[in-house]
Amino acid sequence: MCQVLTACSGDVGNTGDSGVPEPDASDGGTLGFTCTGASPKFSTDVTPILSSCAGGELCHGGLATTVWAYDQLVNVKATRDSCSSANMLVAPGSLDQSYLMHKLTGIGMCPQTNRMPFGDPLPDAKIQTIADWICQGAPND
Repeated sequence: MCQVLTACSGDVGNTGDSGVPEPDASDGGTLGFTCTGASPKFSTDVTPILSSCAGGELCHGGLATTVWAYDQLVNVKATRDSCSSANMLVAPGSLDQSYLMHKLTGIGMCPQTNRMPFGDPLPDAKIQTIADWICQGAPND
């Protein structure tokens, strides 16, 4: 079980009682976020964060109301920024291996790329919501 403001136990790829991958004990430490034990839902908690852009500008060629599909994010190679060792946009159970977390925090991004979202960074609470979803194995609800 994850504890507030501490890293989760277990190895990446191992599964807990729920069958969901458990993050590595050091996971996310370099990004400033760790598992809190919260259980946000993709459809109601994560998608609204990812679908809104600061100031309403266009994001990834779409409108600010673009809905991100689960299969566009989870276990999908990060091809736009390919220099990163975090080669998946979202690697279930791993904050450090999820390039989305690097883009949201501005840490460990590829050179000459921009933090997401363009403009004002997301508040830490919203990044934590995404981190907790990834920590719990990025389930598709």
